[in-house]
Amino acid sequence: MNPGPPPLSRKGETGMIEKGTFEKRAVATGSAGPSAPAGGVGDWCKKGAAELGIEITPGQGRLFDQYYRLILKKNSAFNLTSILEEKEFALKNIVDSLTCLLAVSLNGARRVVDVGAGAGLPGIPVKIARPEIRLTLVDSSLKKAAFLEDAIRELGLTETKVLRGRAEELAHRADLREQFDCALSRALAPLPVLLEYCLGFVRPWGFLIALKGPAAVREEAESARALFLLGGVIRETKEIALPFLGHRRRLIVVEKTAPTPPKYPRRTGIPAKRPLIGG
Repeated sequence: MNPGPPPLSRKGETGMIEKGTFEKRAVATGSAGPSAPAGGVGDWCKKGAAELGIEITPGQGRLFDQYYRLILKKNSAFNLTSILEEKEFALKNIVDSLTCLLAVSLNGARRVVDVGAGAGLPGIPVKIARPEIRLTLVDSSLKKAAFLEDAIRELGLTETKVLRGRAEELAHRADLREQFDCALSRALAPLPVLLEYCLGFVRPWGFLIALKGPAAVREEAESARALFLLGGVIRETKEIALPFLGHRRRLIVVEKTAPTPPKYPRRTGIPAKRPLIGG
């Protein structure tokens, strides 16, 4: 029996997940305290990421500032986010996106897809923090796709492209089917639906990282059928408190353990209308 390709490189072992990483890094500060930065999106990002054990360079901080200014400029036309105050944008949008790096190393030229990218979250912050990844941003909205193209150009992001279309259709394209080491998604759909949207993109022994709120515990319980049918298993979940805010987040790490059958994802709209839950 062919066991499939080897796992992605671990930190210290042989996969992307480092045992104990969450316990070491997911220690967050519930209030600003005496060490809180004075202001500025880049400063808040650097400080918030440091609380989680993620290093942000001054150059990356400047890119986060530039990304924030671009969103402010384009928000009225593109309806990108309701979170516009500097501190909240930095922590709730950018640092929240960077929590992906508590689950995966993404060191090296990994192929990463952000499904339902919207304003570029979590994909663009992860790309800024890990510039060596090859990133594909997927969104079905013409306006959001246009913004993402602008952002890539203005931020000077290389090895980054935008695909406009539905995940149910794109995941069947030969050049995209099971071609990615890791899929990311944030606040897109309930987990059983998200699994069907995303796992068709992920190669066997790759990962899906779902950024969720604490209520996702119920979604995990409803996902057993989808995981079985689509070839995945939940390897790790962890609650994280956003630094300086204390807001709870939940990371769900799904490993792709078998090829996804060709019939999945089903045609556009069906995964959401008839999710793979129940017996």
